[in-house]
Amino acid sequence: MKSVDFAGIRKRCVQSALSLFFASLCVVAFLITTSAATAADAPDAKTVLSHAASVYRTLTNYQAQIRIQTIDGPKVAEQKFSETGSGNSYRCEESTPSGLVFASDGQTDWALDRKANVYTESKAGTAKACVSQLGQIDQNVKDASVDDEELYWLNSTPVKVYVIEVTRTSWPADSPAGAQSVTYTIDEQTFHVYKAITYTNAASHVALYTLTQSQETAGATKLAFTPPASAREVSSLPAQSPNFSSIVGMQAPDFSLKDAKGRTYKLSDYKGKVVIVDFVGSWCPPCLAQMPYLQQENDAFPSSDLEVLGLDIGEDAKQVTDFGLNAAYSFPLLLGAEPEVTAAYFVGDYPTTYIIGRDGRIVFKATGTENPGGFLAAVKTSVGAKQ
Repeated sequence: MKSVDFAGIRKRCVQSALSLFFASLCVVAFLITTSAATAADAPDAKTVLSHAASVYRTLTNYQAQIRIQTIDGPKVAEQKFSETGSGNSYRCEESTPSGLVFASDGQTDWALDRKANVYTESKAGTAKACVSQLGQIDQNVKDASVDDEELYWLNSTPVKVYVIEVTRTSWPADSPAGAQSVTYTIDEQTFHVYKAITYTNAASHVALYTLTQSQETAGATKLAFTPPASAREVSSLPAQSPNFSSIVGMQAPDFSLKDAKGRTYKLSDYKGKVVIVDFVGSWCPPCLAQMPYLQQENDAFPSSDLEVLGLDIGEDAKQVTDFGLNAAYSFPLLLGAEPEVTAAYFVGDYPTTYIIGRDGRIVFKATGTENPGGFLAAVKTSVGAKQ
């Protein structure tokens, strides 16, 4: 049976004072439905972290793709890295020509800032490895809990994962400033880490990992590193500032997802209408508090003007069906939004709600239910903006 840790019910759920009353009612109702669950149902979080760390400490001949997202309200930034490694050696490079490079031959670590044309050189174990650093996720753990057991879609195939929340006695030097907690999404079978969300008192930081094991030797030519002759050695690299842009005003990324009955919904099919896209889960009390507003707007406007799409996170067809039927939601609830769609929309907290205008551009974003008045007003304005 699915178990939930209500001691810290998802740092990734955003909850405001406006939703506390409704959320408390949702928690009570949800507790009743899960009353048969016991602590024995949940695995030990620290054991899961230990298994995952062991996997990454013993990686050989691997390739990985990494996306690092910084989300601060409507302001978002993203970096993409590729990493190749074999044993204690690795090379991790940012995809932009002027980006960062981290490398190690097992004896020496290097970090190069191509844009500033400076590098650091140090004893192995001090530089940042994008994937290999996951071998330390079981270190300096103050508290760890299994928040949930969910589904995570890999190449359109759902796999079972643990969502584990961690606080630390101390944070690695390359952690986001003001780090307070982190949630890891970890495969129940392979113990691969697919996602890590670090929460601060301001921005959320999302890391997405795609790891490929290879029987082929990574090869010295792929891992060899020599600083450019023109580069200058420094004691530390310049501080990296995210290259923020506003997601409000951007063209909404298209997606195609199915509901529990297998019907396909494609965002681009609704161009010319206003579309509300809400990232939700029945495990999230603030999400439940937000849902009546969605139903209210769904009922207030004709389908020729407005469509509401709920993008469910981490649940199977039966759970999503029960979620909709139990509360009589009449708008579609779609499966499999994580990780591709959540990454495209820079989702780091739940619920995250978007309003997409008739021209297909994002006109509004909110997390939690901190601004229901603003949300309702934005819907009204968007629907009234005829092309």
